[in-house]
Amino acid sequence: MNKLLLSLLLVVGLSGCKTTHPLYNADSQLAVTNVSNAIMSKSIVSALHYKGWKVLSKTDNEIIGTINVRSHYAKIKINFDGEKYTIKHMESTNLDYNAAKQGIHRNYNRWIKMLEAEISRSAEIATSN
Repeated sequence: MNKLLLSLLLVVGLSGCKTTHPLYNADSQLAVTNVSNAIMSKSIVSALHYKGWKVLSKTDNEIIGTINVRSHYAKIKINFDGEKYTIKHMESTNLDYNAAKQGIHRNYNRWIKMLEAEISRSAEIATSN
């Protein structure tokens, strides 16, 4: 009986250590409206740099960014216009990405949510000046 209880507690304890979560792709509406593409692009680039990301390429409506944290790597695509933007996962290394289950390490989701908040903050600051 004690072994069964110990085994059950071990299984429950290990399941709480799960690092893979559903992949989060941001699809955000800006609080401010009708931001020009130039301001939106500048806000995204500023947010990427502030959060430690690098810009690989930039067009009028799309920015590709990467981040390296220790042995972890992620590449994202940000599409945008004057009202909204999307952040989509492109590829990653050492983040437990599972395309079939659309799962990834919880840190990736945290990075994207922090980037999303910073993009919105940067856009609001840019339009208030």
